Amino acid sequence: MKKIQFFKKGGKDGAPKKEKRPLKERLKYFNQRRFKYGSLATVITIVFIAIVVLANVMASMLLERFPVKIDLTPEGIFSISQQSIDYLKKLDKDVEVTVLANESSLSTASKEAKQVVEVINKYAQYTDKIKIKYVDPDKNPQVMSELNNLYKGDLSSKFVVLRCGDKVRALEQSDLVNYQSNDYYSSSYTITSTAEKSMTSAIMNITDANPMKATILTGDSVADVSALKDLLQTNGYEVEEVDILTGTIDQTSSLVVLNSPLSDLNDEQITKLDNFLSNDGKLGKNLLYVAAYGQKSTPKLDAFLAEWGLQVDTGYVMDSDNKNLGVVSSGVYGIYIKPDNTDYTADLQNADLPVMVIASRPIRLLFESNNMRTTTSLLKTADTGYVIPDDATESTDLNSLPKEAVNVMAMGSKYVYDEDNKKSTSNVLVLGSGYILDKNLVQSASLNNGDYVLNAVNKMTGKTNSISIVSKDLTQEKLSMTASQMAVVRNVVIFLIPLAFIITGIIIWARRRNR
Repeated sequence: MKKIQFFKKGGKDGAPKKEKRPLKERLKYFNQRRFKYGSLATVITIVFIAIVVLANVMASMLLERFPVKIDLTPEGIFSISQQSIDYLKKLDKDVEVTVLANESSLSTASKEAKQVVEVINKYAQYTDKIKIKYVDPDKNPQVMSELNNLYKGDLSSKFVVLRCGDKVRALEQSDLVNYQSNDYYSSSYTITSTAEKSMTSAIMNITDANPMKATILTGDSVADVSALKDLLQTNGYEVEEVDILTGTIDQTSSLVVLNSPLSDLNDEQITKLDNFLSNDGKLGKNLLYVAAYGQKSTPKLDAFLAEWGLQVDTGYVMDSDNKNLGVVSSGVYGIYIKPDNTDYTADLQNADLPVMVIASRPIRLLFESNNMRTTTSLLKTADTGYVIPDDATESTDLNSLPKEAVNVMAMGSKYVYDEDNKKSTSNVLVLGSGYILDKNLVQSASLNNGDYVLNAVNKMTGKTNSISIVSKDLTQEKLSMTASQMAVVRNVVIFLIPLAFIITGIIIWARRRNR
């Protein structure tokens, strides 16, 4: 029987040769419909994935550099105000912002932390002068050592460090977010963001080549004005403290703060204030006097104020209209007063917000105008206001006390004209209560305490590069849903959405199968 050979002989070594198939036959597989559509699908898939990856990379770069995110929150809590944006666009100095935390961990820590991250990152999106970096203090001891040397202080409690040249400002978490108890009877609290206010103020502070100087006279005082010091510093003032007894007032200061001395001033101290405000007859200086309920008799200080047309009386101010009152703590009420002096409200971001006043002494204007001196009321109660005398008891009939508008913030001014007929003015601004500058009230998003006082100080000192930024309420509201609403949401998530995906998949499969 003849053997069947599977290979023909003829190879170099005698091995059978493989037959060459015709080119048309070899290309037959590539012309098949299955290969065409499969290859096309593969190419499309690869291109699509590449486009998605590239789009994500570009989107990430855009999000970091430009404000392309849309803030849909009612108050715009993840955005910064137009005032800050306008200031940043004019910024001509480089600022380095170092956040002492991990960005990804911070963004997922809480709503407040996420808001702070979003706000801080916005500053680099509106100007190329600001560079932001996040540093884990535990993993970057060298960076922390360098910052400590620049700051010349302890950064262990700080959260953000801002640097411009050799000028450094450091912010704590409390500078960015404030937690305030709503009232004495409730365990609820309000979360307020002051991140934008503190960030913009700090940038203004370190980029100002010629900051105004403020001097706070220290001594035995009734009120605490630490919040005022912070307020001045974060708004570009260079603040120093001088002992009222032994210290000397720097004549380069634009503002001196006299905080509710427990006892009367002596002749030497009165002379210090007079000489400062006189400024060798050139004027142009300012004094902020904070009075307080509980001070002792101060006849010499009273005489000094009278020259400026102001008199701080005894007792404390209250309002007979309950609509104007707010509970501060057990048995303590504050008065909501809306500023009505348009000269001092024009630059406020929200002039409709009230100022809360607690236990203020009444201020009387002794004249309107007298021998190149004038007086101005900056804040007063409604016509339902009244003064509770120091000697009032539980049996005192408060309804019998006279009702009238009572001043709780006023200013006395003296002016002169120089040889070129240029007007120069010195001012004495009086607050009837140190509680106006309570830290919680100053940082409250629903009050104008800090902004209004700062605006008045800026106006009398002539400081123009200041911005009034309203704090933002971050209090989380509970999601309230009825049983039927919850059932609808459950059905949509559990049934309708998966069913939509299944139907879509079946349609795609059927169409591809029938091609």
